[in-house]
Amino acid sequence: MKRILSLFLSMMLILSLSVSFADGTESQSIFNDLSKDHWAYDAIKQMVENNVLSGYPDGTFRPEAKVSRAEFAKLMVKALNLPIDENSKSSFVDVDDSHWVVPYLEAAKQYLTGYQALNGIKYKPDEPALREDMAVALVNALKLPLTSTEPLNTYTDKSSISTQLRAHVATAISNNLIKGYEKDGVKTFKPLGELTRAEAAKLLLNVIVEEKIILPTEEKVILDDSGNFVVKGSVNENGILLQWSISDLEGIQGFKIVASKNNSNPRYPESGYYTYLRDTGLRTYLIDGKSYNSGDFGSFESGEEYYFSVTAIYEDKKVAGNSVRLTYPGSSEPEVTEPVTRVYDLKLTLVSDDDYLKFEWTKVPQDQLKYYKVVASKSDSTPMYPDNGYQTYMSDSDDNDIKIMSGMSYNGGDIGKFSAGESYYFAITAVMKDGSKVTSNAIKATVPGDELVIVKDTIVLKAFESDGKLVLEWTPSKRGDFRGYKVVASKTDDTPAYPDNGYYKYITNIGTSRVEIPVGAGYNNGFDSFEAGDYYFAITTLYEDGQKDISNTVIGTVK
Repeated sequence: MKRILSLFLSMMLILSLSVSFADGTESQSIFNDLSKDHWAYDAIKQMVENNVLSGYPDGTFRPEAKVSRAEFAKLMVKALNLPIDENSKSSFVDVDDSHWVVPYLEAAKQYLTGYQALNGIKYKPDEPALREDMAVALVNALKLPLTSTEPLNTYTDKSSISTQLRAHVATAISNNLIKGYEKDGVKTFKPLGELTRAEAAKLLLNVIVEEKIILPTEEKVILDDSGNFVVKGSVNENGILLQWSISDLEGIQGFKIVASKNNSNPRYPESGYYTYLRDTGLRTYLIDGKSYNSGDFGSFESGEEYYFSVTAIYEDKKVAGNSVRLTYPGSSEPEVTEPVTRVYDLKLTLVSDDDYLKFEWTKVPQDQLKYYKVVASKSDSTPMYPDNGYQTYMSDSDDNDIKIMSGMSYNGGDIGKFSAGESYYFAITAVMKDGSKVTSNAIKATVPGDELVIVKDTIVLKAFESDGKLVLEWTPSKRGDFRGYKVVASKTDDTPAYPDNGYYKYITNIGTSRVEIPVGAGYNNGFDSFEAGDYYFAITTLYEDGQKDISNTVIGTVK
């Protein structure tokens, strides 16, 4: 912050010294292709005088030339006066240590965007910097708390903004750091517009000018030593939103969301956990519940401060990110709610034990259910969540069956993986929206079959219409190391696959092999939501060892 304030004061001095040129002593533009009435002239002049930007040997500035992502990283370092280490090693899998951008990239990466790939995080240095990238940089540089995405509702191209960047773009707009375009009453943001040198000058000046306003309310974030696992957090009306970036993905199995009242560096297992995320592609999570597992508190209380973090779970280690201290939202006054009258009995039934164990249970009303947890134990005859961990969870009331096979992994408890010939106690815990839990009867059953044999899955997908809605249905996986299905769609790619094309739903129940897709349903990291029309669909099946199988592609019409 001192570096930025120092740069700001230096620039103000330059501005005061530049007044003498206003009386006519400076009759020529500083560049032969840049008129003094250019909309970004003053910003360009200040950036050049402070050695943030420079011209070309032929005396031009080329204000409309595009800025690459590598050049953008260097501009951020110069604008923020960040120190660089010429011996830096690249933390991006597509940037070699010998690339000229590495010292700048490593110095500024906390302000930049990356691309998640299976083998790590990519930077794509030679691609053009985009307007939405600039919005992220401005917000991160000023450490502004993220706002709601409501300001984006007036922009007709809102759906073109990358889903995970929308809060940053909205925050940048709300703080007048970046503006959209308006023509004939229609507003657009053009998030994928390629950043020009003139735009970069104008927007980087905003970082410096706005800093003197933001400085008093800046939220401090403790970064980890390596910078390879960075956690950020913000408060909104729905709960605590955590966002993180991580570069080491080799052997990763999931993330534990962690919090503590007293430990400023909470980590799993020492500080317990709020939930376990098995989707290794997730980089954001909203904490909107109250109950906490095995920590120094039992549930989140509105108005109370907590330290929040994320622990990455690997095959052979656990790595904690930095912590952020935030106040859990809501009124500190206890809520008075009417008791919920339950008219159901959660009963578990074993319906098959031939090639696998198949359980079914009575449904819980959807308006009361938060999710089902499938629970098991080798030694506890009355297993329940969270005491005994869980195998998977489902949030749809109608998703009330599960197949258990040899080799399937288990989260927590006294089970690592289910083994053929071993007996376990099984139960279902229904976690309700009001925070209460209901657990079914327990059933002891032996997992059938031989020890895990990896076989090639042949997932066959079909699409059809039912009751006016598009339905996708596929043959279920037969592999014991099954991890989940990703339902993938694209308007233009005739071979859609995860992660390249994002996903519609992530399903961790091996027996759930059918989804409906209505108009307006949201989509993750590919497009905003489904509109009426034709799409290409496929299923990407994920396995514990990181392998993937991709089904056939079908064309379906969303109505």
